[in-house]
Amino acid sequence: MGFLENAFNKSNEVQRGLPVALCISEDKSFLNSMRVHLGKSGFVAIVTSNPTEALMLAEDNKLDVIICDYELSQIDGISLFEKIQQNKGEDNTPPTLIVTEKYAAPLLSRCVTAGASGLQAKNEPIDMIIERVISLLDDTELRNELEMSVTRRATEGGTDLLTRIASRKHFSRRFSAESVASYRDRNDISLLMLSVDRYEVFEERHGTQPMENMLANAAKIIEGELRSRDCVGRYSDHTFAIVLPETPLDAAKAVGDRLRRLIGSTEFGSLDAPIQVSLSVGVSSRPTGVRASPSEMITQALRSCTAARELGGNRVVTDKKLSGQPIALLVGDQEPLLSQLTTSLQTASVEVRAAATMDEARDILENLPTKLIVLLHTGNDLTSLDFLRWTRDKYPRAKRIYVNPNPSPHQLQMAINKAGIHYYLSDHWQQSDLNEFVEDLVYT
Repeated sequence: MGFLENAFNKSNEVQRGLPVALCISEDKSFLNSMRVHLGKSGFVAIVTSNPTEALMLAEDNKLDVIICDYELSQIDGISLFEKIQQNKGEDNTPPTLIVTEKYAAPLLSRCVTAGASGLQAKNEPIDMIIERVISLLDDTELRNELEMSVTRRATEGGTDLLTRIASRKHFSRRFSAESVASYRDRNDISLLMLSVDRYEVFEERHGTQPMENMLANAAKIIEGELRSRDCVGRYSDHTFAIVLPETPLDAAKAVGDRLRRLIGSTEFGSLDAPIQVSLSVGVSSRPTGVRASPSEMITQALRSCTAARELGGNRVVTDKKLSGQPIALLVGDQEPLLSQLTTSLQTASVEVRAAATMDEARDILENLPTKLIVLLHTGNDLTSLDFLRWTRDKYPRAKRIYVNPNPSPHQLQMAINKAGIHYYLSDHWQQSDLNEFVEDLVYT
């Protein structure tokens, strides 16, 4: 009697004009999911797993729609619908959707013959089933209102309406969260950008709807190939973005190449008008300990994706700027020491950026994944050491090098004890010595 009481307790809500849906299934998981999602979508949901009780509920309540599972133990769903129709009369029986585990043409034919409104596969996403239920409502004004509500919730919830994967906004939030976690846990993180080659040409040839269907199906294929923690989103009209936590550059490149080959070998469209597309894939990766913002990684991946497209498409391009050469920031304006050190570091496969002042250096550090901070001694030793102390606290994983041609014992003591430098360099060094300490500080 619990189900009947639930229906009667909802009577006040029914009077306010909410549509009433009766859902019949012996699949408890499906039944509960439908109850929750129907409620969120603006329905009064009456649920039951008992066919006899379903007949009573259908007789005693003014229903707007019925969802009936075909796989029932005592009677199949279509036969139960026919009994409801017999009791209520054909004109008074609400639109009825039959759901089934095994969608087949003979079953669809039987639904049509019985007068049911449609047949739906149960393995489809629950929101797609809800949308199908809403589309069956006879009240046009109510149907439009609920459809707009579902669209608004999907957008706010972060789902792209066409592809059913993360929207750009939701993907960006997820990517930022994974970026923070990877830096905190000292893990690699990678990003893929996948763009459909010559999309506009295909759209002109096949039409907008077939190409949108292609995007939706491609999104399903891509999502099915990823791990549970990976996230794929629709970044722009025909570009997908994928964040791969705990994934180094080479592994990310392999994932991008596998997806490229999979999509390229899939025929979309119909038998009469097949659509076969290719992907340009851009990869960016941030290894352990490197500081790079999500926006930097997105810029790098998009740049690589564009390069892949300009090279003819159907290929993967990786940008090693964030994951290949380490970056050193030289702070100071002492020439020729600055030029000499720049040449030596570049010879040691280190990319060099320079800042003449401490303030300029702070601005660069805010946007640069710096591994080495090299401070050239200035006239104001206290200011130099204060800057090194600041970098130690704000960028603890960056290595600090102090360059001073003629340091006093006090200066060295302060640099080591107060500023926590990793290496001291005089104005005379051998390239082999510099190579050795760069190898030690940067690559370990």
